[in-house]
Amino acid sequence: MANEETGETRRGCGRRVLAALAVLALSVGVGLGAVWSLMPASRQKKAVVVEIPRNWGSREIAGRLRAVGLIRSEWAFLAAGRVLGELGNLQAGEYELDVSMSPVEILDKLARGDVKAYWVTIPEGSTIDDIAHLLERQRMVNPTRFATLAKRGGLRLGPEYGVARRHLEGYLFPDTYKIPRGISEERLLRVLLAGFRREVLQGMDAEIETRTNGLSVADSITLASLVEREARLPDERARVAGVLLNRLRRGMRLECDATVQYALGKTKPRLLLEDLEIDSPYNTYKRAGLPPGPICSPGRAALRAALKPERHGYLFYVADGKTGGHLFSRSFAEHQAAIRRVRGSR
Repeated sequence: MANEETGETRRGCGRRVLAALAVLALSVGVGLGAVWSLMPASRQKKAVVVEIPRNWGSREIAGRLRAVGLIRSEWAFLAAGRVLGELGNLQAGEYELDVSMSPVEILDKLARGDVKAYWVTIPEGSTIDDIAHLLERQRMVNPTRFATLAKRGGLRLGPEYGVARRHLEGYLFPDTYKIPRGISEERLLRVLLAGFRREVLQGMDAEIETRTNGLSVADSITLASLVEREARLPDERARVAGVLLNRLRRGMRLECDATVQYALGKTKPRLLLEDLEIDSPYNTYKRAGLPPGPICSPGRAALRAALKPERHGYLFYVADGKTGGHLFSRSFAEHQAAIRRVRGSR
């Protein structure tokens, strides 16, 4: 409706008025040369990406903009910034600007911190270290600082995030995000945690409420992380979850290879007997029950499988390298036969 003017519209009008006043003030003061200096550098559109370091002042910023051809005059840019009261508000970051933008428009964008953002996909099954290295390749974070904050509880999180432990493994939701370079590690972790809250705690709330696994939400996420790393085929996820749950209920050790890989800190194509002896709370060959927390960030499908595992009598499975799936067994004797079958087909 006509009288429902938004705050954004009012702010936009206010900025245009201030911009006009800035041009008028400069024109009266130094003549028409100021008007020319406040015009866009070119009538033709041409995008220019500019990096503004965190410790730069307004003069250094103006010099960079002039050097890359985005403004006609450093002096006019700074004068307009003083009139608009924006010089102290210019924010660091990577900006996508255009030579067809006026200095006032550039000032507005830098003052709002409207930085260039990139689409980044966090794959399902990623660990904290995987995510840290992925973001490092995108020149977004210091991987050591990111991983340290995520593993050692460096963030103060309220209950709204739904994270039951200081170690954030499993709670950095795998999805596609739009992330700016220059973002702090703390803020980026909060973005990924907000993804978990939005997509899991809120997006899957009905499935969580009606889960059939008899586990807490935290243990369900841990179970889902095992399923994510163990089951390659989509139609096997709920079945693998059922095997792990059956073993838990019978007091059997899970003997899950993925937990040993996590304890080792690296993925090996094939585990050796000596690997199974590693002293770690995550080694489910040596420790009973679930590991102390997730071993990766599970996706939606693995979470659904863990929340509602398939009901069956299977207690064992062995990977079939040819199909990428598993052979499932109800008894140890059947399991040994399945192992011989898989090895004989290699």
